Amino acid sequence: MNINTTILEALAEYFSGCPLMADGRMKVDYLPGVVIEAGVEYAVASAPSEEIVYSYINGDTRCTYPFVVIKVNGHSPDGPREISDARFAEELSGWMRKQNKSRNLPKLPKGMTPRGIKTLGFEHRYQPDAGAGRYHIKCELEYYRKGD
Repeated sequence: MNINTTILEALAEYFSGCPLMADGRMKVDYLPGVVIEAGVEYAVASAPSEEIVYSYINGDTRCTYPFVVIKVNGHSPDGPREISDARFAEELSGWMRKQNKSRNLPKLPKGMTPRGIKTLGFEHRYQPDAGAGRYHIKCELEYYRKGD
């Protein structure tokens, strides 16, 4: 991985390796305007900011980085697709727990060491077009950052 890579790019690379997302394309902070033509797409999007949880005397910090995993795909109002998407959120949360347990975490930029990754919640945001749904899975990365 390039040492200039951002946390967000590292997360996109990490989730590109998730078998639950093998049916679609991964984007960073971008999703298509017309979902029906795109099929299933995923994105990792940044949340407003990181938070310093703890500062050490030597200048190192323990931080959290909130982000969202977004899934956009076609669905019908009959319900089976919504159930499938809710199942996806639960399965992604389980996959992330397993990755934490095995210490298989994102490869962060130089000077940053991942500590853990987890889901915080799931919601259906809105329908970008009539035959599509957009689902947000709120997540958080905890990591150590070396001081300057």
